Amino acid sequence: KQWYQRRVRGMGLEYLSGIAVPAGCISYTVVNQYGTSPEVEFVYDVELPQEFVPCNKDGEVAGFELYTIEEVKELVTRDNFKTNCAAIAIDFLIRHGQITPDELPSYVEVSQILHSRFHY
Repeated sequence: KQWYQRRVRGMGLEYLSGIAVPAGCISYTVVNQYGTSPEVEFVYDVELPQEFVPCNKDGEVAGFELYTIEEVKELVTRDNFKTNCAAIAIDFLIRHGQITPDELPSYVEVSQILHSRFHY
């Protein structure tokens, strides 16, 4: 058990890349004070063991929280996520049937926004 716990805590990029499942991409346009910028994010699904403990090694993350699906659905509607993170979370929820057209009247529009085409 101790070996397993050390292995879970020590998961590196090599291990994660071996279990990551490509799930497509999302695309969107960022508009800010610097102008307009098309963005594409490649999406991967990774199922982690319950014992997984993430750690911040590059200083880019303030912290980690574990949420239920229902909590994520609530949080993405309240500006608690960066825009690109919220988009990936919504894409996940749609792909896994956690957001349906019955509960989200703008389901088609949201799906289209997540997969925007860039016109140059």
